[in-house]
Amino acid sequence: MQNRWLWLILVSSLILSLIFIFPRLQIEQTNNTVQLIVDYESLEELALLADVEIDDLLRMVKEVGIDYVSLQQRNIGSYALLGEELPTHLSEYLDSNNIPIRDLVSLPAGFLSEDLWRIQQHDLQIVPRLSNAPWNITKQLTTLRKIPTKLILFAGEDVLGYPEFLGEVSDYLSSNDYMVGTIEFSNQRGLSQFTTVENTVRVHEINPKELRNLSNEEIVSRFLRAVRERNIRVLYLRPILMEKNTVEDSVAYFSELITELENNGYQLGEAKPFAKWERWKGSFIIGWVGVIAASVILGSYLFRLSFPINLVLLLGLLGAVIGASYFDFRLTQQIMALVAAMVFPSLSIVFVSRTKYDLLPSYLNAALISLIGAVFVVNSLGETAYLVKLEEFRGVKLMHVAPIIIVFLAGILQNWDSKAILKLWNYKLPIKHLVLLGLLGLLGLFYLGRTGNFILPVSQFELAVRNWLEKTLIVRPRIKEFLFGHPLLVLALRTRKPKGWSWFFVFAVIGQLSIVNTFCHLHTPLVISLMRMAYGLILGYLFGLILFKLFVILKRWLENDTDLGILRIWQSRR
Repeated sequence: MQNRWLWLILVSSLILSLIFIFPRLQIEQTNNTVQLIVDYESLEELALLADVEIDDLLRMVKEVGIDYVSLQQRNIGSYALLGEELPTHLSEYLDSNNIPIRDLVSLPAGFLSEDLWRIQQHDLQIVPRLSNAPWNITKQLTTLRKIPTKLILFAGEDVLGYPEFLGEVSDYLSSNDYMVGTIEFSNQRGLSQFTTVENTVRVHEINPKELRNLSNEEIVSRFLRAVRERNIRVLYLRPILMEKNTVEDSVAYFSELITELENNGYQLGEAKPFAKWERWKGSFIIGWVGVIAASVILGSYLFRLSFPINLVLLLGLLGAVIGASYFDFRLTQQIMALVAAMVFPSLSIVFVSRTKYDLLPSYLNAALISLIGAVFVVNSLGETAYLVKLEEFRGVKLMHVAPIIIVFLAGILQNWDSKAILKLWNYKLPIKHLVLLGLLGLLGLFYLGRTGNFILPVSQFELAVRNWLEKTLIVRPRIKEFLFGHPLLVLALRTRKPKGWSWFFVFAVIGQLSIVNTFCHLHTPLVISLMRMAYGLILGYLFGLILFKLFVILKRWLENDTDLGILRIWQSRR
């Protein structure tokens, strides 16, 4: 093996990094308390729809095993309809400010004593959900003293106090030891001003429109998946608001959810923030040494660098990284995690393309190198802030493109000399080749559009496949791994040339970068990510063997068909 000293540095850094990230497993496994909260406003809607008393619904909520109800402030319109007198500070503000009636009715007026009393009468605890308002919020904050809770949620697009009074809200929450719920997929403005590792819990909710279109099984599965796979510790529940059997259906899914949570090792209670993960700064740098060593190894494979050059590169890059961390440690963490996410998938493919192992050992070697890259990503971003998504991995688009380019470059350097590259540069492209390049470009845009969240929609067929996988397996593997990247890796390993290269490697790297990307979702527990990777590798290998058989059959068919000579893409090898 070339550059054994670099591999030795890499392995040493890996072993130490595994030790450094071990506390994360303990942090994830010990925080197993989930808080269930039912929305009071939705219960009122259900009471009207089903013609039952709100007290009966609150009693059922308590009997099913839920102890928390979320209460929002009544708006000015509700106060007017109920004949309630507005608080003094609010009346004074409205008298001195001209607010259009259409905006006025939706502004929050406060909590009604009757609502507070009714919920507490059923031995249920109140979790306030606060709305923002244009006036000074001192009075709103002081009303929280009437509610014995430590968890605060916010309603709407803005948090309370945005934008002028965020400092005041932050000081009040921190001085009174309140916890803040960050609602998943909801980017509430101003929230980052007062969320910290010590006071943050993650919340998942399903809006009423979605609830109507989901079965009880799908609802329970979605909430359970949020807890197991994304470190959610607060579930915000709403009843199903439909014309028939809404009370029974809602109580049924509440009960089923509690049963599933308990069967999966979780207990109900008050959610707690994840423990703070204290790290020695030197532990990050030790992991970065491994990332730099891997980068130099990859460069040596591509450009056949000598020992002195490799040594200079290693020391120079290490010095640059340490210097950068001195000026901006957090940015350096992000950069080194991104470098690891780009280098290791590329290195995995380049390595197996230049070694002579059998199919299965080569396949597993590629996955192992990618997994090592995942370890270094986790080490570089090893803080509790990433577990609760206060901080995130940056550079998702780049990590999905760079390895493809690097592996393509590796194929050119491995198969062609300078004269061949110059000849390719001057090659005249036929129209059909330009059309094919255009199609590849469209596929590339589609591929990029499917990275990250909420870019391109997912087809109904794919959703059906995902749901089936979730029901059948413990954890759903990633489709682009077991149906695309990993099968193409098997095909590349079975069809490579005597030099070891196959152009299928260029697309097979997508499976390897997906392995690393799985661990870049740092709010997903490590055990879940490992299981997802394992499923993808097993299924991908099986589908790869099937793909190779189909490839052989298709090749034989085309070779025997003299009328389809234009499709004989392998003729160029004769």
